[in-house]
Amino acid sequence: MKQEQAAQRYFKAEAGQQFKLDENASQTLTFKNEPKAALNVSLNYQKEYELERGNAPEYPLTGATMTLYEVKDDGTLEQVESFNMTNPTATISDLHGLKHYVLVETEVPDGYCAYESKDSVHAHSDNAAYNDREPRDYQDVLDNFNYVELTGEETDNQNDSQSSITNYKDYVQLKLNKSGYTVQFADGAATEGVVVGETQPLDYCQFEVYAIRTSDLTEKQRELLDRNSAFEAPKAEDTVEKGKYTGREAELEAIFTDEPQKSKLITDGITYETGASGMGTGAFMTDAFELGDDVGEYTFLFREVKINHAGGYQKVYGGVWSAAATAVNAVTKVDAYNEADVLSGGETEFKGLFQVKLDKEYWPSTEAKDNNRVGELKPLAGVTFELLLARENANGLLEAVKGRGAFSTEFVTGCESGMSAGYGVSITVSLETLYTRKRRRGQYGG
Repeated sequence: MKQEQAAQRYFKAEAGQQFKLDENASQTLTFKNEPKAALNVSLNYQKEYELERGNAPEYPLTGATMTLYEVKDDGTLEQVESFNMTNPTATISDLHGLKHYVLVETEVPDGYCAYESKDSVHAHSDNAAYNDREPRDYQDVLDNFNYVELTGEETDNQNDSQSSITNYKDYVQLKLNKSGYTVQFADGAATEGVVVGETQPLDYCQFEVYAIRTSDLTEKQRELLDRNSAFEAPKAEDTVEKGKYTGREAELEAIFTDEPQKSKLITDGITYETGASGMGTGAFMTDAFELGDDVGEYTFLFREVKINHAGGYQKVYGGVWSAAATAVNAVTKVDAYNEADVLSGGETEFKGLFQVKLDKEYWPSTEAKDNNRVGELKPLAGVTFELLLARENANGLLEAVKGRGAFSTEFVTGCESGMSAGYGVSITVSLETLYTRKRRRGQYGG
C-alpha cells in the first residue's frame, strides 16, 4: 500500500507497505507524515544619521544575495540554494519542519553595510571582506553574518519562521565655516593694499551644496578646486595685490551650468545660510548626503550664491569651495572666505537685514489645550511657512505686495540639524527699501 496524498503542510510518506490479510482479522498500517515549514524573510535598511538622532525606521531593501543552509548535528553546513532578493520579501516553502536551517545574507547590496557603525566587534564598511567568503560553520554564522533561521524544534505544525535582516546606509555631513578679511587700499588707483585686523566669521552667506564623482571633473577643474581648497586668508599687515585671488571663475562655473557635468551633480536642493542653522556665527551644517557608492569617489562642492549683505565683501576665487569627505557617518569641515576691499578713510556700508526664526509646537491632547498645560507642548516638524512682504492698505490691514516690489519665500520646520523638530528659519532678506528715509515707519510688514 502507498500513500497517495498527505494532509496540507505535511510531506507524504514515500515508502509503501506490504501486509497480509488474515480471515476475520484487522490490520493496522502507520504512515508517518513529517511536517513542512516555510521561512519568510524581509530585507530592510536603516539610515545611520537617523540612528544618530534616535529615530530610525526601517525601509525596504533589495539586492542582497541569500544562501540557505541546512545545519547538521555537528554544526556543519550543507548548502540548499542561493538566490538574489529582487523583492524586499521572500518565502522559501516546503522545507522540512523538523530540520534546522539558516538563511544567511552572503552578499550585501551595493552602497549598504552589513553592520551598524556602532558595532564594536565588526568593521562597519568592510563589505568586501564580508562578501568574499561563505560561512565556515553554524558558529561562524552566529558570530559574523546576518541571518534568520528555522530551528526545527517547533511541533504541531507551528513551524514557520518570519524574520528580518537589516542593513545600514552611510551618510556624509559637512560643516562650512565662512570668514571674511579686509584689505585697505590708499586710493582707488592703488594696486596693493594691506590687510587690516583679523578674519571675522560672516553670517548671511548663502550656498548651494553638490556632490559629483571626482572622475567626472576635468583635470583642470580639479586643479582649480585644489587651488581654492588650499587658500589661506592673509594675516594682518600682509600686503595683497588687488584682484590676486580671482581668475578662471568661468571654468568653475561651467561645472554647474554646462552639460554633461550639470546633470551629474547630486544636490539636496537646499540653500544653506551661514549663521542660520544653529551651528554658530559664520557656519552651517548640511543635511545628510546618502550616496550609493564609496563616498571616497565623490567631491563635494560649495557654490556661493549670495555673499554677505554687509557692503565691501566679494567672492574669493569665484566663491566655489570643495572637499572630499574625511569619514562616513561623521562631519567634514570646510573653510571658505570673502575679501572686503576698502579705501583708507572710507566706511563699510551696512544694509538692513530681515530674518524670521520660529518654533512650531502642537498640543498633544485636547485636555492639555483646554487646561493650557504649556509644558506639554511638543515640537512639530514638516510645517511649511511662507514669508511675504506686506503693505498696509486703506483699511489699516496688511496685504501682500503684488507686482513690483513683491517678495515671498518658504521655509519648513525640522530641517535644521541639531535644533528641535519644530525649529524653522527663513533665509536672510535684504530689504533696502525699508531702511530709507522716504519710507514711512511701519508702512511695510512681514
